[in-house]
This record gives sequence, structure tokens and C-alpha cells, in this order.
Amino acid sequence: MTKFLADASGPFAIGEERYSALLLEKEKLSYGAHEMRERGRVAFADIDADMARRANDLKGTKDWHAVLEELHSDHPTTPEAMRDAYEEWTMRARQFTVDRGLVTEDEYAYVSSHEATVGNENLTKQQVYALHRFAKLFERFLLNRGGILKDENRRGAVYAAARSAANVLSAVSARTLFAIGRAR
Repeated sequence: MTKFLADASGPFAIGEERYSALLLEKEKLSYGAHEMRERGRVAFADIDADMARRANDLKGTKDWHAVLEELHSDHPTTPEAMRDAYEEWTMRARQFTVDRGLVTEDEYAYVSSHEATVGNENLTKQQVYALHRFAKLFERFLLNRGGILKDENRRGAVYAAARSAANVLSAVSARTLFAIGRAR
């Protein structure tokens, strides 16, 4: 923005008087173009000073443009590095919650998906196929119900009641199937 400041002078495109009238009459502001320009300058100076203070606190320099450029370039450069950074920051976030007593170490035991596998390597090809077929049926007929009674824009007491009943039936069926699966 500082680059544009030198060029930001001269008359308003439609004239200061006409622009002031627009601000007062159409925008219902209590001030005109001259005061708006001054308010903008004050706001810019405040933001510029705040950014300089923050840059100085963070990096020991008031050149906040340089600090932003440096921060912008601080990211993983490969997919592998991105995955490693994701894992590190996930673990740090988890540790943060444990350190502050928000969760206990064993509460909702954390298993990194980067260290564990889902278990498909222990299944036969036929078992994976059957699981996939079941998942498709589950999704199609219990969650989406084949599109039946899924129109949220449709009105009418009968349709709403049938839709609610289908939602309840789907939810109960899903919970039951998960309970059966866990019990095995």
C-alpha cells in the first residue's frame, strides 16, 4: 500500500464535492470525502505501526513487509515434508491439550494414522470385497436411502413425517449395525 501512497493524490474521480454528497446521502455517513481520506490515513498509520510493532516483537525488525515475506516462504516444499510437518504439528497440538489438562494422556487414545494401518493387510481379498459391498449398501440405502425422502425443500405434513421416520429408521439401523460389528 505504501507504493500507492505516492500516487494517491489529486482530485477525486468524480470530484470531492460530488463524492462527499454520495457519502452523506447514499451511504448515510456523517462525514464527507475529506474526512474519509483523513480517517483512512490515520487507520493506515495505525495498522502500519501495529504491524511494525508485531514484526519487531517477532523478529526484531520493524520491516513488517520483510517479516511477512519470510513467514510466507516458511512452508514444506515437498509432499513428504508436508506430511512430516502435519504429523509434528498434530502431535504438538495433542501435547498442548494434555499439558493443559484439557484431556488426559489416555483419553480418546491417540493413534497416529501415519504409524498405524487400518488392518486391511490382515483381510483376504474376498473379505475386503465383502466389506466394500457392505459399505456401498450402507451408504446407498441407510445413509442416502437411494435418494428417497431426501428432498429438504419439499413441503407437506405427510412427506415431512415420512422423511422424519426414514431419518430415525436410518439412524437406528446404522447404530445397530455398528453395535453388531463391535460385538464381533
